Amino acid sequence: MTILDTNTTAAVFPELLTAEQVADLLGVSTATVSRWGAMRDQGQEVGPPCYALSDRVRRWDAAEVHTWLHRTQC
Repeated sequence: MTILDTNTTAAVFPELLTAEQVADLLGVSTATVSRWGAMRDQGQEVGPPCYALSDRVRRWDAAEVHTWLHRTQC
């Protein structure tokens, strides 16, 4: 049996955002963010990347949203 030292092994989870939070950050509607997520599910590269947790629940990694925003600025 192996015992893990919890002081040296730490899982780092990203800050996950809801569609509402992403919409607020980007200044667009929640419907737009949700539509982008659905389009990404179909393989289109639109909007920031997201993670489908179920058929009806998506979340966005705050760092990936930030990176996407900086790449798309003119």
